[in-house]
Amino acid sequence: MDTSKLKQLAQFQFGENVGRQWYLLAIAVLTAANVPHDIPRVYTLELLKSLPQYKEKDLQWLVERVELLLNDRALLNDTFQVVGPEQREIVDKVNETVLKVSAIVGMPRSINGLKHVKLSTPESLLIYVNATSRDNCYISEEQVKRQEMGTQHNLQRGLNHWESTYGKVSQRIIQDLNTFYPDLWQFILKNIYGDILSYESIIDRALTSLVVISSLIPMDVNPQLRGHLRSALNFGWNIATVNQVRQFAILISQWYGIQWQSEVTKL
Repeated sequence: MDTSKLKQLAQFQFGENVGRQWYLLAIAVLTAANVPHDIPRVYTLELLKSLPQYKEKDLQWLVERVELLLNDRALLNDTFQVVGPEQREIVDKVNETVLKVSAIVGMPRSINGLKHVKLSTPESLLIYVNATSRDNCYISEEQVKRQEMGTQHNLQRGLNHWESTYGKVSQRIIQDLNTFYPDLWQFILKNIYGDILSYESIIDRALTSLVVISSLIPMDVNPQLRGHLRSALNFGWNIATVNQVRQFAILISQWYGIQWQSEVTKL
């Protein structure tokens, strides 16, 4: 991704305040398309835009500055020597987006994405975790975001999120999944909806629905995409906004040579 494409993404026209979250949708597509090496460009641009001293800078200047920072770790650390809640929120949202995308594209691609996020995170915003052996593999609750993994509370939360997503057809889809393989539905409820997609402390369910759409588009899975395009309406988005997110994801996917067996489904 060159500077002109990065600038194009930052200027993409969205409605309903989605534009403020453009970087998360872009990162979802990049993770799904398995091009994690370009995540740092999007991520660093948003961090740079958030600094008070750079908020009035021209976008062209900012995208060019991103390239300088990514090629000079010392300069990156110096630029973000003083950070605050806004920068920490961006870091949390980026990490959470890539983790949530794992529910759609699989853990290997999300691991690749999170690795590149870490490598491009300024020193002042890095999270250090001490877990150096198999016998010390569990992280303290003070260091993790989710403190209820696999609990009954999460199962109910996941089921509520599932029903909000699929509405009137939710029970039919559950029945279909159970006929495919009963363990499939149990895994989806507990591990995907319960622990990952329904968690809202960093990214709420409405934004999560757009992240899911963005990650589905490069995967060429129209049946699943069709359901989630419709479900975004259940979370309060209008048709125009959903179509804009769809086009945004298609644009990025095409840059990386993604091809589809048929036209990407739309509302």
